[in-house]
Amino acid sequence: MLHQVIALLTFKLAASSKAIVQDSVDGSTVQHFEPEHVDGPSIPSSVGMFSLGRSSVGSSDVNSSAIGEVDAKGRQCSICGPPVPDRAPPNKTYALRSDCGNHSVSVDPLAFTEPLIGFKRDGNSTHNWTNAWCELNMQVACVNGLWNKDALYQARVVDYPRNLIYDPYYCFYNGWLSPELRYLQNNFTAMTTAAEKECQRPVRAQHNWNTTMTQLDMFARYKPNVPPYHPTREDALFIGSWNCAMGTPLCDMAYCAYSFCVKAEHGDGTVDFGMYEECDDWDPVEGMPVAWDLGTPKYSRHE
Repeated sequence: MLHQVIALLTFKLAASSKAIVQDSVDGSTVQHFEPEHVDGPSIPSSVGMFSLGRSSVGSSDVNSSAIGEVDAKGRQCSICGPPVPDRAPPNKTYALRSDCGNHSVSVDPLAFTEPLIGFKRDGNSTHNWTNAWCELNMQVACVNGLWNKDALYQARVVDYPRNLIYDPYYCFYNGWLSPELRYLQNNFTAMTTAAEKECQRPVRAQHNWNTTMTQLDMFARYKPNVPPYHPTREDALFIGSWNCAMGTPLCDMAYCAYSFCVKAEHGDGTVDFGMYEECDDWDPVEGMPVAWDLGTPKYSRHE
């Protein structure tokens, strides 16, 4: 089975931004780049929540490649590139973690059989904080978003294909297209609180995310290529809980609020979704517009 899991984790190797330079922060070697200097769509294959064989922005030959995205140490990673051009705030500089991937599939394939919550630990004088996102080198954009306190960092990196429907349904079933999350998507502190509450919901506990859930458990439920090409409500909720086991659902929650909107719900349970510019007044930096009609909000939209 492990060779099948490894086959799932094949991604397109893309060119790095010419604006990237090396530096060191808090004992961790990181990369800095200024989004406004990125030369065109040089993003690695960062489309789709789990980046399983989907194409890069502006690249027509991605799906033909069996070579994966790799990090600075040559380890396989997913969603580990810079933001899509024009999505990051003007003059924004990010620090990118390069101390992740210690249990990536190329280093420790048996890690996929271990409880994911075991990879989470606080930082101290000898190492940075970490979690399964970091240790497994999966959705590394989430780690970088947390490091930079930018809830929308992962959303800025991912450009979801307009012809796919898995992620919109995944977001919809988890309740992550709500006006509340739209309002909070640019407030890292508020999104952190919302993510913590999300993992405390009873529906999350039943999936054993904080005890026994493994990466193989997630792969057993994630079937984007099986008709009807979107998750059942039950599978979507399971993968939402998987986010808790990986370290936090904050990044996916913000990604959902930023990327998709509901156009219409039908009596047969199907939903018409919009993505990005298909949604009224979507902004590439700010995300989806906010129409707050739920009383006085507890948090401001921005910190």
